[in-house]
Amino acid sequence: MAMRNAVRQILNLPMMGGSQVFLGAPWLPTLLGLAPESWKERIALELLALSPHYFYRTSANRDLGHLEFLQSERARNTGSRQHLIDGVVRPFLRPEFTVLDYGCGPGHLAFAVSASVRSVIACDISSGVLACAGILNRRDNIQYLPVPPNGGLKICDQSVDLVYSFAVIQHVDDTVFQQILCELWRVMRNGARGLCHVVLNGAYGWKTENDWREDRSLKGRAKWAVGLHCFSREPARIIAMAEAVGFSEVHIQPIDVPGLEDDVAHQHLLHFVKHLAG
Repeated sequence: MAMRNAVRQILNLPMMGGSQVFLGAPWLPTLLGLAPESWKERIALELLALSPHYFYRTSANRDLGHLEFLQSERARNTGSRQHLIDGVVRPFLRPEFTVLDYGCGPGHLAFAVSASVRSVIACDISSGVLACAGILNRRDNIQYLPVPPNGGLKICDQSVDLVYSFAVIQHVDDTVFQQILCELWRVMRNGARGLCHVVLNGAYGWKTENDWREDRSLKGRAKWAVGLHCFSREPARIIAMAEAVGFSEVHIQPIDVPGLEDDVAHQHLLHFVKHLAG
C-alpha cells in the first residue's frame, strides 16, 4: 500500500483526489512516447489502473490475475462506452459532423463515436490520460486535445456540430460549470446540440456544492480540501445555468439505455441547443 501511494504522488495521483487532476504529471506523455511500441499498451493500462476513475476490482473480476484484470477492464470500458454511445448519442450523429467529447478520459467514447462522423475532438484536463487515450483508442479522425488551466480550448469559434460530456459536470463547481457552458457556446455552430450527463439531487446521497462548502466538520473540510468532488444539483438550477449562457430547448431527461451496466444508466442527461438570434 505504501508503494502504491508513493506511485500515486509521483504521478500526480493524490490519495483522494486533491487537484481533481489524475495522471497529471507533465512527463507522463514523454514516458509513453519513449516506451518501446510493444510496451505502450501495457504501460497505458497500468497507469489507468492507478486512477479511481476507470478500472475497478469487483466480485466478477476479483480472482483474475493482474494482467487479466487489466485486459478485462479495458474490454468492459470499451463495451459499456459503445453501448452508451449507441443508446444516447448515435441518434444525433451525422457523417459530416465534427464532434466534441468534453472530458474524454481514456477515449473509449471518442473511439465509439469516430466510426460515425467526420472528426472527433476529444479533450481532457489530464495530459497523462490523453497520452493513454492516444495509445489505446487512436484513430485517424480523433484529435486528443488538452484543456488548458484557463479552460479555453484551442478550437475555432462555431466549428463543432455536436458536444457530449459524461462523468465530468458532477466533479466541477458551479463557477467551472458556467465556464464550461460558455466555452461550449463559443465552439458550437448555430443549431448544434449539447448532451451533458448530470447528477440530480437525491442520487447516491451526494451533497450539493453549498452543502459541502457549509460543512465545517473535520470530515467535511478534509473532503473539500483533498477529496474527489462529487456534486448533485437541482434540475431547475442546471436548466437556468444553461439558459443564462444563451442555450435554448434546454431540458433534462433520464438516461434510458436498456442493458447498460454502468451507474450512468440511472442518472440524467441535459440537452441544449445553440440558436443564434436572426
